[in-house]
Amino acid sequence: MGIERKKITKSLIQIAGCINKPVEQYLKSKAKRKNVAYARYYKQCRVQSHTVLYESFYGRGMLCNPLAIFNVLLHDPKYKHFKHIWVLDDLSQHQDLIQKYKPYKNVRFVQHDTRAYLKALCTAKYLVNNSTFLSYFVKKPEQVYINTWHGIPLKHMGYDQPHDKVNVANTVRNFLQTDYLISANSLMDDMYLKAYKLDGVYEGKVLQSGYPRLDTTLHCQKEEVLRELRNHGVKVEDGKKIVLYAPTWKGNDFYNPDCDIEDYIALKKRIEQKVGEDYQVLIKVHQVVYKYIKDEIDQYDYIVPATVDANVVLSVADVLISDYSSIFFDYLVTGRPVLFYIPNVNSYKKNRGLNLTLEELPGPYTDRSEEIAKWLADVETACAGSRERYEKMRAWCCPEDAGQIS
Repeated sequence: MGIERKKITKSLIQIAGCINKPVEQYLKSKAKRKNVAYARYYKQCRVQSHTVLYESFYGRGMLCNPLAIFNVLLHDPKYKHFKHIWVLDDLSQHQDLIQKYKPYKNVRFVQHDTRAYLKALCTAKYLVNNSTFLSYFVKKPEQVYINTWHGIPLKHMGYDQPHDKVNVANTVRNFLQTDYLISANSLMDDMYLKAYKLDGVYEGKVLQSGYPRLDTTLHCQKEEVLRELRNHGVKVEDGKKIVLYAPTWKGNDFYNPDCDIEDYIALKKRIEQKVGEDYQVLIKVHQVVYKYIKDEIDQYDYIVPATVDANVVLSVADVLISDYSSIFFDYLVTGRPVLFYIPNVNSYKKNRGLNLTLEELPGPYTDRSEEIAKWLADVETACAGSRERYEKMRAWCCPEDAGQIS
């Protein structure tokens, strides 16, 4: 019987993708060791009250909604007894952050997907994430998991996507384990309950509180933001207004996006040829695109690193140029103009789908870069026809208590 069981076990392992690998090698593999370590920590480590773990984009930096929540907890005397753990993807690449918070004895950092991270994941009372934990994660009954997500869904999400539905699994698995899903508005409620099919099975609470990161956009001090940008190698001139170009990722595969850096450069040159005396162009690429260009970023002193929070940059932008990125929803809280440059909308509709029509966007749209440059010469006139749509959308996606949401 024992021999038969071993044969079955070996067969199952081979089916899982380990054909021609010795069983012993598989059992010693990195993934297996990690799962075993997590299971051990899960069983042996006690949950520590008043400890919060924050993770944004798998440790890309201190960013997004988790950052806004952290800032409130860290500086509110009522929570001075709390301990804070931030997850970073590479501690050696984030020494500036580590040094910045060194004076705070209640703040520490762990590297994503390491033993220290696994242990922190099993011991923190509160877990705050703007994306998903990896597939080995299982929330303990005494833990509180708050998922803030990272964007309002202009694009089709979850099972509403025309393709790639298999990759939805771990997101649904994370959502079902949460105690709270943070929602910015009714569109996000529908995303959680309908696009991810949580309606009728979700046991937590969807909180339509607005996005905490709007507080960041409204409370940043311009001089501090410009200093941070310069410290990250971004060239910013004091006498010029800032145009922020922030497109989403493009292509059919989220994990292998099109990196059309040449298109970004072409748009920047077109704008500067037309209104270079008045405006300077900064570019904030999507998180998933950034990892493919980060090794070359020193060549471009106008690309904002992914380690700089997008809402911080939005606070100093005088005009936003976007496409079908949900970043424009956040920008509406400033009341400043949005221009839409959408050169490939038909292919995007086919591959991903959109929740809004072009005619519903809160600003003028075009697929021609020269028209964007022309609009910047007289932004008020260019946006006059979309002002009513702008205010209508701003009313439902930016709550009245923006600035105090966290």
